[in-house]
Amino acid sequence: MTKNICQIIGYFNQGNAQYYMKRVMMKNFSNKEYNFNLLIQNNMRFIYTKNYLGNNKNVFFFNNNTELALLIKKMDYLILSIDLNGWWKCIHDFDQKKIYYIGHGITNHFINDTMMDRLFVNFRKSPINFLLFCKKQYEYLVKHKKNVFKIGTLPQIDNLLCKSSKTSDILIVEGTDNWSIYGERINQYRSNIFNLLTNNFQDVSIYYKGAWGDNASVVNRLVRQYTNIKNITRDKCLAYDYFFCDIIICIHFTTTFLEALLNNSKAILITFDFLHNVDITQPGMKERGWLLPAFVEFKTELYPNLLVAHDFPTLIKHINTIKTIPNYFETEDYSRDKNQYIKDSIGEYVPNISKQIIDIIEKNELNISLNK
Repeated sequence: MTKNICQIIGYFNQGNAQYYMKRVMMKNFSNKEYNFNLLIQNNMRFIYTKNYLGNNKNVFFFNNNTELALLIKKMDYLILSIDLNGWWKCIHDFDQKKIYYIGHGITNHFINDTMMDRLFVNFRKSPINFLLFCKKQYEYLVKHKKNVFKIGTLPQIDNLLCKSSKTSDILIVEGTDNWSIYGERINQYRSNIFNLLTNNFQDVSIYYKGAWGDNASVVNRLVRQYTNIKNITRDKCLAYDYFFCDIIICIHFTTTFLEALLNNSKAILITFDFLHNVDITQPGMKERGWLLPAFVEFKTELYPNLLVAHDFPTLIKHINTIKTIPNYFETEDYSRDKNQYIKDSIGEYVPNISKQIIDIIEKNELNISLNK
């Protein structure tokens, strides 16, 4: 008998249905043994384009718990890539052993378990199955739960990465909503980066994607000073939509940095020292200061040939490397460090997320039947 699997896309406790959830939408992998269904919360209807990733007649929209309950009543398995908080009741009522949560993001593999305890307090308590791409997250969580599985890719990597052709353009991605804690210093820091790039790449289009929660008016005023920089922060697009760019600069964003490496981009990671030296005793830090340990200093000594900048002179050096050594990213030393960083972060990269999920489901079902 054919089994029904669905992926649920939605924000259950927020009114701001943000477009970026499209990044986790899965391809239609229906076959004679499994029917794949895509269930999308109605206030996020605009993220779906007909026939996107082969999804068409298998796509259903819902407004509330009652409508979703009717849809998942016909499902054998749920795939979730939404926040652990704020689920509707029908999801809690579903057989938890048949729910599979795809964890997004790469946790810096240098951080300690104290930080991991804070990040994964809800995960440790949940009875659902966890599918983790990040090696650090997997190694931590598997010590506390049995139903934790390592996967080798994510939907957005399968769907949006590995662009076959590249332009000479540049993408800048900032990776946190907490820049306000740095005050005016962060804007000077942005200006320095923008000046460096526009002076060195005068005939190149530069796309800037900042944090969604950042001060839009301040950033817009800053970007408008540069004729070849376009602010795409609040456009209905994904960072991955711009992975055709030859150079990808990631500011404090290790997930995108790793994805840029997988995409064979000329990747630079900026993690300036001042980002690690914030006074967490200042007002407001107690509530959000727990995020700061995640931004531990990148251990450049482990990967000396990756382009990681702890200060502005080092960033200038890396830009010069890109301009003056065209084959730098094909050298043996760079490839060795790149492959080691990927291995340390995610283990082995294995494409095809749907096949991996099916394999895990079938292994789970076999174990359950043997233990009856």
